[in-house]
Amino acid sequence: MTDHENAKTIKASQGTRPNVLEPETPIDGSSLRQLEVLDRKGDAMHHMGNLTNTDLAFLLNIPTQQLSALRTAKSSADVIDRRVSRKTPASKGQRKTGQSLKCIRPYHAILIRLFLKYPEYATIIPPYPMSREVFDLIQPFMRPPGEPLEEPNEKQKRWFGQLFGRSLIISYKMLSTDPQIQMNRNNSRPVVQLQTLILLRFAKIFRELYTQYRDRFLPLKEQRNPLYLPEALSWDVLRERDSLTDWMDDKLYESFETDLLERWRQWWDTKYMTTLRLEAESRDIGFEDVLKTGQWQTKEPVTSFKDYPRNAKPITGADTSLLTLFRDMTKLSSSEFVWLLGISPKTYFMYRKRPEERIDAATSILLRHFYLNPDDLDLFIRAPSSPLDLLQTIQEADPTFERKQLGILLGGGAIAGYNMTRPNAEVPSFARRAASLMTEHFEYSNSIYWHIRECAEAEAKARGLDLDELWSGGSWHQSEDDDDANQDGHTESELDE
Repeated sequence: MTDHENAKTIKASQGTRPNVLEPETPIDGSSLRQLEVLDRKGDAMHHMGNLTNTDLAFLLNIPTQQLSALRTAKSSADVIDRRVSRKTPASKGQRKTGQSLKCIRPYHAILIRLFLKYPEYATIIPPYPMSREVFDLIQPFMRPPGEPLEEPNEKQKRWFGQLFGRSLIISYKMLSTDPQIQMNRNNSRPVVQLQTLILLRFAKIFRELYTQYRDRFLPLKEQRNPLYLPEALSWDVLRERDSLTDWMDDKLYESFETDLLERWRQWWDTKYMTTLRLEAESRDIGFEDVLKTGQWQTKEPVTSFKDYPRNAKPITGADTSLLTLFRDMTKLSSSEFVWLLGISPKTYFMYRKRPEERIDAATSILLRHFYLNPDDLDLFIRAPSSPLDLLQTIQEADPTFERKQLGILLGGGAIAGYNMTRPNAEVPSFARRAASLMTEHFEYSNSIYWHIRECAEAEAKARGLDLDELWSGGSWHQSEDDDDANQDGHTESELDE
C-alpha cells in the first residue's frame, strides 16, 4: 500500500466525530442545507462560500434542475403516492404510469448521510485553487514549449490569464496583491476548473514520483512514519511538498526536484499547451499572438467545419459539435457534465441555441482537453467499475454479502441488485455516485463499503425498519407497496428544456 493509499485509509476509517449530524429521523430535503455548508478543509478560497447547486447536484448525481424541489421534499418514507401524478388523486392514480413525485429516496439519503458523517468522501469536489499558488507552480513553464525553464519572474504575471482563455487585463486582476480585490473577485467556474485540472495532474505526478523516491531511498522503518505520509486527499497535497521531502538530503532533494519539474514540463508542453494551440487554431487566431493579448474571442460565425483539422474544429452549439457529442462519448450524467465544465444548464442551453457561435474560450479549452486527454478526465470523475466487479470486491471484504444486497446497499432493492449484476450490465443512474466512490476508494481499502453500509443501516433504522428484514427482503418501506425497492434501472432526465 502506498503512502497516499495509507493516508486515505487512515482518514476514511476514522470513527464517529463530535458535532457530526446523524439524524435519527429519515433524511428529507432539509438535510441539503447541511450539505451545502459542508466543511471542505483545504479550500483556499473561503470567501467563495458554500457548495453551489452544481456541486450538490454532482455529489448526489441528480439533474441540477431537481434541486429546488428536493430542498423542500419529504422522505420517501413519508410519501405514499410516490409515483402518482400531482394532478391525479392517489385513490385513482396509476402508480406505475404516473409521474414520480419529488422526494428524498433511500439512495439520496445514504449519500447525504455519507457526506455529512465522512466529509473526506466529498473531496471528489477538489478545493478551489488560488490563482497565486497556480502561478507559482506554472511560472517556470510559461515560455515557448521546448525552451529552458524560466527563472522566477513577477513580470510574467501579465501572461497568466491568457493560459485560461482570459485577457491580459484579467491577468492583473487574477494576481492582484490588493486584499480587497482578492476578496471581491472570484474566477469563473470554467477558469477554476482549468486551474484545478493543472493542479490535479501536477499532484498525481508528485504522488507517484514521491512514492518511488520514498520506497527506494527512505529506510524501511521510516516509511510508515506519519510525517512522511501525505495527509491531503486532493491536489492540496502539493502544499505538503516541503514537509514530505524533509527527510531528503540536499543531493537527493535536488534530484527529486529535477525529476519532478521535468515530468511537469512534459505534461505542460505536450498536453496542455497542445490543447491551447488547437483552441487558437479553431478560432482562426495565431497561437503566439493570443498568448500575448488574450484576445480569445472571435465574432466570426462558423458556417462549416470542413476547413479545420479534426482536433481543431470549433466548439459551438451545433448538433455535430463536441459540446453536444461529448456526453454520449463519455457516458457522463447530466450533473457530471455541467459540473465538469463549470457551467449551469442555463448556459448549456444558451450555447445550444447558437449553432454558429463558438462557446466561451475557457469552457472550450476544458472540453477540448478532456476529449484529447481522457486520462485527465479521470482525475475529476472516476468511471465506476462494473457492478459485478464491485460485488466481487465487497464479497472479499464481507463473504456473507449476497448478490441481491448490492441493490439494497446502494438504496434500491433486491431486484436492482439482481439486474445490475447481470453479465455486461452497467451501473444504473441512481447508484452511479456511490459506485464511483467505491471504485476509487477500493484501491486503498474496503472502508468505503462499511461506511456506505453503516449509512444505509442508519437510514433504515430511522425509517423504523428491521435490518434483518431489509437485507433479506430488500424493502425500504414498512408497507408492501415499495417503489424504492423497484429501482432496477432508474435513469435520470436528459439535459433538455
